[in-house]
Amino acid sequence: MRVGSLAILSFCAIGCTRDPEEALCPDVAVGGLIVTEVRGPQTPVDAVNGEWIELFNASGKSVDLEGIRVRFRRKDGSSEIPILVRDTVNVAAGEYVVLGLFLNDENRPAHVNYGFAGDFTGAWLGAAAIDVETCGTRIDRATYDA
Repeated sequence: MRVGSLAILSFCAIGCTRDPEEALCPDVAVGGLIVTEVRGPQTPVDAVNGEWIELFNASGKSVDLEGIRVRFRRKDGSSEIPILVRDTVNVAAGEYVVLGLFLNDENRPAHVNYGFAGDFTGAWLGAAAIDVETCGTRIDRATYDA
């Protein structure tokens, strides 16, 4: 019985070993994606249009945003809410794309290209900076006040 258990454990150890998944690093240089607009919470509450950020593709080529990280950070550095674009979102050169605080395609309005609510933990930050990154390199930063 002990030999059988060891054989199963050995097989699982060998069979369950995989190479780590490579990080997706969209090929975007600094300034290639620019935060052009930020829409935070509205008064009165506007759940239909919601909160979102708009990016402009200034790279001169089509870009797939899958793997892009967006970090919402307080200006004083006291907190951060990171999100990751987890699906293919193609943006043609010279075009805009909207990433919004929506959970899925069923409740995402037509003007929002990608919903990031699954990653967004916490409340929308007032007076913050938004960093757009690819594999640790900051592509753009926008700041806004409450």
